Amino acid sequence: SLDPLPTPHPSNGSNNWAVTGKKSTTGLPILSNDIHLGLSLPALWYEMQLVSPTQNVYGIALPGAPGVILGFNKSMAWGVTNGGDDVLDWYQLRFRDEKRSEYLYEGGWRPVISREVKMKVRGEAEPRVLLLRETHFGPIVYDNDETPMTTAIPKSLAMRWAALSESNELKNFMLLNKAKSVSECRKALDGYRTPAQNFLCVDNSGETALYHMGRYPLRFPGQGRLVSDGSRAKYDWSGWLTPDEIPFSKNPSRGFLSSANQPPTDSTYPFYLGWPYENLSRPTRINEILRSKQKFSPEDFVKMQRDNISVIAKLQTAPLLKALEGLDLDKKELKAIAALKTWDGNFESTSKAAPLAYAWFKQAEFNLWKRLLPERRTFYYPPLVKTIEVLSDPNSRWLDDPRTDHKETLQELVRSSLGEAINEVVEKTGHSDPDDWTWTDFRPTELQHVSR
Repeated sequence: SLDPLPTPHPSNGSNNWAVTGKKSTTGLPILSNDIHLGLSLPALWYEMQLVSPTQNVYGIALPGAPGVILGFNKSMAWGVTNGGDDVLDWYQLRFRDEKRSEYLYEGGWRPVISREVKMKVRGEAEPRVLLLRETHFGPIVYDNDETPMTTAIPKSLAMRWAALSESNELKNFMLLNKAKSVSECRKALDGYRTPAQNFLCVDNSGETALYHMGRYPLRFPGQGRLVSDGSRAKYDWSGWLTPDEIPFSKNPSRGFLSSANQPPTDSTYPFYLGWPYENLSRPTRINEILRSKQKFSPEDFVKMQRDNISVIAKLQTAPLLKALEGLDLDKKELKAIAALKTWDGNFESTSKAAPLAYAWFKQAEFNLWKRLLPERRTFYYPPLVKTIEVLSDPNSRWLDDPRTDHKETLQELVRSSLGEAINEVVEKTGHSDPDDWTWTDFRPTELQHVSR
């Protein structure tokens, strides 16, 4: 069996933004897209230009794609970010007997549909035969004592996933290659289903639009956050959002649009799209910059892509420093946190403060929640903003470890986490003196094989 897949870095994500002509030094919209994919060998993406009597399109593509996936032509440009919506649910099944050929649903027994799938494996003369068993929800996952590729996926549950329905995204991208306007961009995306993406489009006429495209199930708020009872119809999906109900924004009066994997709507939106969105650090920083001046040039956008100020890192560090106030710290601790007190949240390669800022909060987060989640199963952790709230409140009930007679305090948690974080930074950078710490030593650039 294969080793489990490594856990993706929690800061993975993607950004795109655009300004309208009135906020552009060129008088035309400018679009920027950074899909935030890690460096790998071989690279997944490569530059491509297609020129023919009917098109001239330039951008990036994937191996095997017959056209540009992200890019521009002479009339229109487009970029994407991951939508982040929850379009996958798990269902606990109640089988009739050990044969597992029928499962309970609304007081009756439904048959499990079984079929054999043949899979050719390099180096083997005969194909392997796999038994795939399906319910009306979808397939039963890890049903044959397989080793899960990730601990986040449970065994022997039925899976309902929007991506398993038929779709033709290749057609959408081929039409985008030839689209000449924002309106044609939207028309090209008709029928787009998966994965959910924020398509940002601009054209030479000055129009800009952001479309949150995907196929979204109709569910009640919070549905699917936990494993659902597969014997009850209330947990079935009741249908799909129509194209007119999908969120979008076009030609905003503020003069810019952006997305960075954040929730695509506010609380007034009447439909539930999911919950596993990224925190607001990147979109907050992007919009902060876009509001900072009247006009932007292409060179300004290049600088924005290189911006490394983390809004969330500053929010994470502030309560940790405050919790230490009044404590008699030793020289080692005082020197370690000195740079953090004036740190602006930048993650420059030479930053002395960034290593400790990162390690300290991560250690405090782990120490806070390990009493409830003994293993490092970070996908079960509350959102970062909730952790920050707890670390900002000395009276929070979550600070005390119910497994001990001692009543743990915020200061104890933060100080012990500081000591562990200092040791981690020293080990990873190879320097005991905080003046010699750098972000690049703590988190060097890695080029991994594409299969990772």
